[in-house]
Amino acid sequence: MCFGGSKEYDAYKSGDFQSWKGAFDQRAAVQTALAKGEIDQATADARLAALGSNPDLENKIKGDPSADMERREVVRQNDVGLGKIGIDKNFSSFNDNYYKGYQDSYTGFYNPQLDRQYDKAVGKTTAAMADRGTLNSSVGSNAFADLFRQNSEAKTNIASEGIDASNKLRGTVENAKSSLYSLNEASADPQAINAQAMGQATALVAPPTYSPLGEVFASALGGLSNFQQARQNRPTKQYSSPFPSGYGSGTVVQ
Repeated sequence: MCFGGSKEYDAYKSGDFQSWKGAFDQRAAVQTALAKGEIDQATADARLAALGSNPDLENKIKGDPSADMERREVVRQNDVGLGKIGIDKNFSSFNDNYYKGYQDSYTGFYNPQLDRQYDKAVGKTTAAMADRGTLNSSVGSNAFADLFRQNSEAKTNIASEGIDASNKLRGTVENAKSSLYSLNEASADPQAINAQAMGQATALVAPPTYSPLGEVFASALGGLSNFQQARQNRPTKQYSSPFPSGYGSGTVVQ
């Protein structure tokens, strides 16, 4: 006696999976173009409407466990791809020009402060050397040379710290993107990832805050101040005139 039975549904042999995959790829291409900004929302909606959808075919494929597993992975990979596009798009402003601008912003904040301090230090040193009568001496030359050296070293330090600040920001941005990529791979939720990427990128472009520049020439000016104070506070010698009364007496300041 022969018993007959219905054959198990095979989405691949029936061609259903291939049909679904072809239609899905067309819709995915429209979604990708929209995510990249290659088309606007109205154009995307029109194209998707023209392509239509076939939920009955998708539900039918779910009857084949193997095909349905592949279907779900195809959908997930598309969502991951859309999420990555969103991340990259939101972080696109962080390029080499941006980091160079950040570095220039750092040096642009501190260099003018240094220039003002240097001009002030030169002015005070000039006055002090003139008061000593050593403005054109080797002592004066050495004092100005020391100020110039300190100024050059400070400018070099500011430039180096500007590079460090830029590199630190670059590292922060790359770490943020890496974390978002991992989250995107795990969640496969492009809308949520795009929102998070937008929020983090916006926070990272907030204007930096800098502390005022410290007194670079404090030690040099401190030495001049000590000299001036010692000059003002030095003791005086009183003496009696050796001449007969009537010629007066005097005070010598040495």
